[in-house]
Amino acid sequence: MSARWRFLMLLTRNVPKSAEFYRGGLGLTVTSLTETWAEIQVPGGTKLVLKQTDAEAMASTGYSPLITLDVDDLDDVVPNALQHGATLDGPIRHEPSGKAAALRSPCGHMIGLFETPTQQGAGAQK
Repeated sequence: MSARWRFLMLLTRNVPKSAEFYRGGLGLTVTSLTETWAEIQVPGGTKLVLKQTDAEAMASTGYSPLITLDVDDLDDVVPNALQHGATLDGPIRHEPSGKAAALRSPCGHMIGLFETPTQQGAGAQK
């Protein structure tokens, strides 16, 4: 018997606002949304769940968890995420392994975005 991935749950004070960030800012699909609960489908089969909390201790974020996503065009995704309330946590890094950005979502969760050289080539052909 083995464990299987079910979902990653993030606690937030404002589920609709957080869900809009993941939909509008990162282009993910919101499959269920209420004032206190949202389910978001991430390509590859992972489900992200947002749950409302009013407890200060439960809503504090720090740097954990760190959600890490691959993107096709970092230069397109980062400005869009910023327009939807994210903030950059340091500069965009250009390395041989690709480009990387660290963002903090409007609800305070850390998000790492990566564009590999293969993805960079695909993005340039748009």
